[in-house]
Amino acid sequence: ATLESSIISTLLRASSGNDLVPAGDYILAVNNTERRQVYSFVLPASSLQTAVLVLGESRAVELNQNRIQDSFDAYAVHVYGPLR
Repeated sequence: ATLESSIISTLLRASSGNDLVPAGDYILAVNNTERRQVYSFVLPASSLQTAVLVLGESRAVELNQNRIQDSFDAYAVHVYGPLR
């Protein structure tokens, strides 16, 4: 467990969207531990926004120098986007 990341993230691209998930790029992040974690990551350089929606959570996370910081409960999954 010490060699594995507590939070795993990846960039997803939805090439065609719908009413619930618009087309665009998203960051999927998963806490794979039983402990609460705080995770920080930088958005792709092409992203020009001040806040990013958290899909399905009715909230947005403010960016600080193109960086997102968010907290994750045990085994929580967050999807951020669409990125602009």
